[in-house]
Amino acid sequence: AIQAPDPTGERLDFHLIAPGLAMMTSWDDERLDAYTAAPLSAATPLTVTAADLLRKLVRMSAERGYAWADQALDLEVNGVAVLVPGADPVASISLYGPAYRLNASDRPGLGDALRDLVSEQAPGLLGV
Repeated sequence: AIQAPDPTGERLDFHLIAPGLAMMTSWDDERLDAYTAAPLSAATPLTVTAADLLRKLVRMSAERGYAWADQALDLEVNGVAVLVPGADPVASISLYGPAYRLNASDRPGLGDALRDLVSEQAPGLLGV
C-alpha cells in the first residue's frame, strides 16, 4: 500500500504534477522559456528539472494530447492529465495512482483513452 498527501488547496509547481504539465502544453514559447529560465525545484529524484528535457516533455505531451508525471511529486505515485478542450480559463483533468499500477508502460492506451473521453464529454463538463 502507498500513501500520498492530498495537495488540495496547495500551490504546486507546474512541472511537478500531470495537470500542470498538461496546462504547460497550452503555453507559448515565451511563457515556457520564462518558466524554465528559473531553477526548477525537485520534489523527488525523478522530477524533471533540466529546462531542455522539460521543454521536450511538454512538446511530446502536446503532440500526444496528454501528459504523464512519473513519480515527479511523490515516489511511487504517477499521474496522467489532459486539457479540457474549449475551457476558458485553461483547465485539466487528471488521474493519479500507485506507480506500479498507473504507468505508461503497463497502461499505454490510458492517456489516449482519457484524452478521448474528456474531449467527448467536454461540452457537458463546460455546461454548454
